[in-house]
Amino acid sequence: MFGPSDYALNKKDPEAIVYSSATGVHIRLTCEDFASEEEFPLWKDFSDDDYRDIENAGRSYQNSWVPLTDHLETSAPSAEEVLIAPLLEIERTEQRIVLLQKVQAA
Repeated sequence: MFGPSDYALNKKDPEAIVYSSATGVHIRLTCEDFASEEEFPLWKDFSDDDYRDIENAGRSYQNSWVPLTDHLETSAPSAEEVLIAPLLEIERTEQRIVLLQKVQAA
């Protein structure tokens, strides 16, 4: 259903800061992307802490929702099957009768 969270991807990769771009592509920033070797661990720690805070902030919501994909299979007919399908079948039957009458008249 869902892939690993940004927090998990970032935490699993100690050699990079991993984040999602606006298009959903995961980008890795490594030590080479920073001005100095001292700068990378500071930003890595910051990103780990920030992702953890974001993850924990949404935890109460995520722990209380039920995915709909588990409940998509149902044996009950849909509203379309109950209400609209019979009307469409009547309409098709009437159209067939009209077309058949035109063919017989020709």
